[in-house]
Amino acid sequence: MIWEGHTLGFLTLSSLVPHRPSAEEATAYHLLAERAAAALVNARLHQSLRASEQEYRTLVENATELIWTLDTEGRYTFVNRQVEEVSGQRAENWLGTSYASLIPPEDLARVQQIFQETLDGKSQSFETRAFGPDGVLRYLSVNTTPLYRDGKVVGAISFGRDVTAQKEAEAALQQRMTELSTLFELSSALRGVEGVEHLLPVIVNKAVEACHTDCGSLSLLDESGEILVCRYGTGARQNLVGARLRLGQGISGWVARSGTPYVSPDFQHDPLRVFNPETPTRLPEIASDVCVPLRIGAQVVGAMHISTYAPRIFTEAEIRLLTAIADMAASAIHRTALFEQLEHRVHELSTLFDVSKMVTATLRIEDVLEFVGGAATQAVHAEGCTLFLWDEREQHLVMRAVVGAPQELIGQVKYRAGEGMIGWVFLEGRAANVPNVSADPRWKPEPEQETRLRDGKIHSVLIAPLRIGEKTLGALGVSNKIGAPAFAASDEALLTTLAGQIAIAIENARLYEDVRDLSVAAIRSLAAAIDARDPYTRGHSNDVARLAVQLARALGWNAADLEMLEFAALLHDVGKIAVPDAILRKVEPLTPDEWNVIRLHPFYSAQILKPVKPLQRIIPWVYHHQEWWDGSGYPDGLKGEVIPLAARIIAVVDAFNAITTDRPYRQAKSREEARSELRRYAGTHFDPQVVELFLRQAALD
Repeated sequence: MIWEGHTLGFLTLSSLVPHRPSAEEATAYHLLAERAAAALVNARLHQSLRASEQEYRTLVENATELIWTLDTEGRYTFVNRQVEEVSGQRAENWLGTSYASLIPPEDLARVQQIFQETLDGKSQSFETRAFGPDGVLRYLSVNTTPLYRDGKVVGAISFGRDVTAQKEAEAALQQRMTELSTLFELSSALRGVEGVEHLLPVIVNKAVEACHTDCGSLSLLDESGEILVCRYGTGARQNLVGARLRLGQGISGWVARSGTPYVSPDFQHDPLRVFNPETPTRLPEIASDVCVPLRIGAQVVGAMHISTYAPRIFTEAEIRLLTAIADMAASAIHRTALFEQLEHRVHELSTLFDVSKMVTATLRIEDVLEFVGGAATQAVHAEGCTLFLWDEREQHLVMRAVVGAPQELIGQVKYRAGEGMIGWVFLEGRAANVPNVSADPRWKPEPEQETRLRDGKIHSVLIAPLRIGEKTLGALGVSNKIGAPAFAASDEALLTTLAGQIAIAIENARLYEDVRDLSVAAIRSLAAAIDARDPYTRGHSNDVARLAVQLARALGWNAADLEMLEFAALLHDVGKIAVPDAILRKVEPLTPDEWNVIRLHPFYSAQILKPVKPLQRIIPWVYHHQEWWDGSGYPDGLKGEVIPLAARIIAVVDAFNAITTDRPYRQAKSREEARSELRRYAGTHFDPQVVELFLRQAALD
């Protein structure tokens, strides 16, 4: 819309369907815009004329009334009334006093500059503070207009409106908006943080920032509810981390006990301030301080300080904001702590369940010891772990497992009963939870056990006895709680329970090993008795068992399977007890009938083992150890992988041992000749893959 070369605005026409205007339509639109511009100009001129007419009428009426008003007071009253009618603002008639005496000195220069500009012919609108007739400082919204006579400025007329209440309301609203903004930012920040230790820096830093202070700290009550522990600090208050105060002691203790904020404008001389011998610092940098409680409902859970290095008066609004931050912080800490406790409890139960499974499923002490270190450190979140068992023969506690230290120490580090912290726990039969080992006379430093810890030093330890009833087997210890200065009472309860279960597992494993050793000894005696019938095969079963276990271990067999294979290899020829000595020791070639007797020994072996229930699994391994890969073996003529793998392993190592030892009918061959013979019969007599792996074993070099 253009008028006399000036664009007044725009007229937009739109269509709900695609449409390109024709030339005629475009011309009509331009004409419409010109008419609209003309109408707009006419309306504005009419409005301006009406306003000018009203102004002139008012001036004439006022001039007439002013002429007949002879006294100065009356003229001021008249002007004030007219100002109120025109502006809608109440004018304050503070006569007989110059504005210089009304305006505070710090605002006077600015106001004088504004009046000077008014006297230069420029109307002004501004805000200032001014003292009213009652001496109270108020906020004024002021308008000033120059007064003309004969075209020259001869003075200025000003009127002001008291906006004190409005300003106070605006300031209160702004303060509230700032508080809400701070709390919203804090709430958003806390939602993205996991763990109490990570919440604390966010809370303290936001409080310091919100009140424009220099440093802060936050303390929480411990599990007893009687001790405040400083968990986080910034600036000068960073030195307080770890400090402990009793409930009611010092400013923090007073706030935590009373649940009331405490302001200390002169911190260095505050009567509530106490020097804590456990914290060797008097905070000389701090000049002013405020402490607010962290509370959940009626329960106080801690206290938060914010401090300044220069003297400072804290306002009620700041204390209110800090209290709101503390309430939000307490709620967040409480929720996070509950979640951490739940996670910790689930972790404890999971660990105890894993240990319970290990106790019932593991019968080898090596497996128990391998499991212990990782389970204990994970259970209580520790950096290191050691396990010592009492050795009756040596009459010492001997290290049997370690985490966080060189494995070479296993079996090398030893303590007498009562020696060091480990020896004390073993002798006393009760746990020791030491937050600072350097201050405990029972502690015996072992630098070689500290080399692989985070800072190369043990600070705190928790040690529990391995007890079954009245019997103590040893001690289980963990060092350096991760994320905390010391181990908690809950950690001690968990480790004690864990140690009890581990003690059961170790005792079960020892009993099993005793029974196993007895069984193995009996089996070895039986195998030796069989081998002794023929001086040429003395030690044959032991050699076959050793080589078979070595080969199966290379195939990745587990400990239980290796044990069964060892039994099978020791007993693979037990059936030869039914073969006459004349046949076993015969130097000449065997007759067909004698070969038939020899071929029956796997059958006799199976029959001998059948009544022994724990050895049922190995019967097929013993029975088929003379089967050949191509199916030409005995007793059943099995072929390929139908033959049990254990039987195929025994077949290879049995043949190797037979080739490399003297027999009645020939001299022993060399190891190289034995290798060549195994290669020659791989794929016919023997499993080719088993042969290839066996020949790669370092034991043959």
